[in-house]
Amino acid sequence: MNKKILILTIILTFFNEIVSSQTIKGIYIKQQTNGIGDDSNLSKTAKEPEIYEYIFSENSSSQILINKGKTTIDTIRKKHETYDIEIESTVKTIKSSKSILIKDFKNASYEMNYIRDNEETYIKDKIPVYNWEILEEYKEVNGFKCKKATTIMETYGYKLNITAWFSEEIPINDGPITFNGLPGLILELNCSNLFIITFRNFTFDEKTVTKIPRIETNAKPQTVKEVEKNYR
Repeated sequence: MNKKILILTIILTFFNEIVSSQTIKGIYIKQQTNGIGDDSNLSKTAKEPEIYEYIFSENSSSQILINKGKTTIDTIRKKHETYDIEIESTVKTIKSSKSILIKDFKNASYEMNYIRDNEETYIKDKIPVYNWEILEEYKEVNGFKCKKATTIMETYGYKLNITAWFSEEIPINDGPITFNGLPGLILELNCSNLFIITFRNFTFDEKTVTKIPRIETNAKPQTVKEVEKNYR
């Protein structure tokens, strides 16, 4: 039997055991494409991807940034909307130098600790509930059959259109960042054409339990609403 088919058969057959006693691993790659409110293209430096190690075990998951991002200030030339001239503008792209996100599905909560521009933030909140619309559209993502789902995410005063591709062949209710709530792991996610996240390097270990660590930080815990309020 094909190794991938065997793995998926084990997953589908023993899903209840997977939630409590096995380990799924891979990486999420986040590729920035545009900036919020900016109609110009980002520079090559700003588009460098962020790579997160993903682990799911014992009804918890972790996403840990494994390549450090750099905050960049790019000079961009773009045409004026009315006049036939080019104008220079600057765009600041802030990337995390540290980012850890832990989801606890048993308690429907998560915690996130990140550093951007030398400023540390620690979020502790409930896992958000998304109102997904599942569509009868399919495509293959890294060898897995995926189904399309859409939703709207509100953050920092913006409404963002989310398109996710999830695989019922990996029946865990999880995805990149805080996204969840679909009957399969999200393997690709597009956020209003601002960034695309893809899952790669899927591995499944049916005999190993991986302990998901708690976040250790001296930063004051905040909810998402408190963080958004501070940035307004």
